[in-house]
Amino acid sequence: MTVSRALIAAAAIAIAIARDVAAIRQPTTQMDTRVLRVTKTADDGSEGTLRWAIAHSNVTPERERIAIELNGSDRTITVNSPLPSVKGPVQIVGAAWERTGDYVVLDASGYIAPGGPERCPG
Repeated sequence: MTVSRALIAAAAIAIAIARDVAAIRQPTTQMDTRVLRVTKTADDGSEGTLRWAIAHSNVTPERERIAIELNGSDRTITVNSPLPSVKGPVQIVGAAWERTGDYVVLDASGYIAPGGPERCPG
């Protein structure tokens, strides 16, 4: 994958995450939805990573919500290999976007230096 394609893919994912929160939210009951919290930028499949959250959401599609809740200034998730396919509807929400306007970037090319999306050279 070329760098420009990877950046376009990462930008498309970032836009999808940061999209109008009202359009992302769908009425559900608290009991029906389990929230999987992404709290790490690592891509090792451990609990709290995006890879872990997608894998777990595939177990019971339509009953999961992935909330990306990264603390600190580094909001770049560098993906080292293809993420699992999403096997059913799942909400993926950048939780900080509602409060601060901070967004998360998925970097599939290793192009963004550590320190957050602002460090993207392109």
